[in-house]
Amino acid sequence: LLTAFAHSVYGFLGKKAVGKTDQRVVSASTFVFALIVLVPFLVWQGIPTVLPLFWIALLVSGILNIVAFSWFLTALAEGELSLTVPLLALSPLFLTITSPLIVGEFPSLGGLAGVLLVVIGCYVLRIHTITNGKWLEPFRQIWTTKASRYMLGVAVIYSIAAAVDKLGVQHSSPAFWSVSIVVFLAVAFLLLFFLNRNLKGKNIPIPFFSLISMGLFLGATILFQNVAVKDGPVLYVNAIKSSSILLSVIFGHVFLKEKGFHERFAGAILILIGIMVIRFFG
Repeated sequence: LLTAFAHSVYGFLGKKAVGKTDQRVVSASTFVFALIVLVPFLVWQGIPTVLPLFWIALLVSGILNIVAFSWFLTALAEGELSLTVPLLALSPLFLTITSPLIVGEFPSLGGLAGVLLVVIGCYVLRIHTITNGKWLEPFRQIWTTKASRYMLGVAVIYSIAAAVDKLGVQHSSPAFWSVSIVVFLAVAFLLLFFLNRNLKGKNIPIPFFSLISMGLFLGATILFQNVAVKDGPVLYVNAIKSSSILLSVIFGHVFLKEKGFHERFAGAILILIGIMVIRFFG
C-alpha cells in the first residue's frame, strides 16, 4: 500500500512536470533524484552477494523500463491523469500470463476473481462512452487515443518487468536491486539527453522542485515495491500497487479539474474491491 501511495503522488507530479519542461529532462533528472532515497537505504542494508542471474535481470529490466518510462511520460503529456493512470491496473491481468512463465507463480481462483474485478473497474471508468448499445466502447476507447495506447503498453511492460525485478531481488537484495536499476536508467536517460542534437542550444526550463519531488516519490515507489516482491507473489504485489489509481482519480479531479469524476471514482472503487479480493482470497 505504501507503494501505491508513492506511485500515485509520483504520477501526479509527473503530469505536472511534463507540462513545464521537456520530457527528456524529466526522464533523466527523475532517476538521478530517486537515488537520494535509495542510496542511504543501501548503505544501511549493505551490499549483498550478487549471483550471476542478477546481471541478466538488470539488463532485461533496464531495457524494458526505458521504454515503459518513456511511454508513461508520453501518456501523461497527451491524456488526462484520471483516464490514463487507471490503465496501469490492467497490469495484474497480464501478470497472470507472464508471472507463471518467468517465476513460476500461479494465481489461485480467488486471485483471478480479484483480477477480473480490476478489469471491470477499468470498464466502468469509461462507461460514459457507451452509446447506442455499443457495450464494448469503453474497451475500444483504449485504442482511440494515443495516451491510452501508450499507457496500455506500459501496463504490458510492467507485467513483464515486475517478474524480472523479482528475479533481480532474489539474486541480490531489495536495496541493491533498487539502486542498480535506478543507476542503469539514470545513466541511460542522461546519455539519451546529451546525445540528442535537437536539444542543443535550446533554453529549456528546469522546474527543480517538481523534478526533485518526482524523483523522491519514484525512489520510494521502487524501494517499497522491491521490498514487497521479495516475499510476496508478483501478481498480488502488482495488483495492490494498482490501488494508486484511486488517488490519481482524486488528484485529477481536485487539482487538474478533470471531468467525469463520479464514474471514474466508481471504477476505481471497483478496482480496490478487486484488490481486496486478491489480498484476502488470493
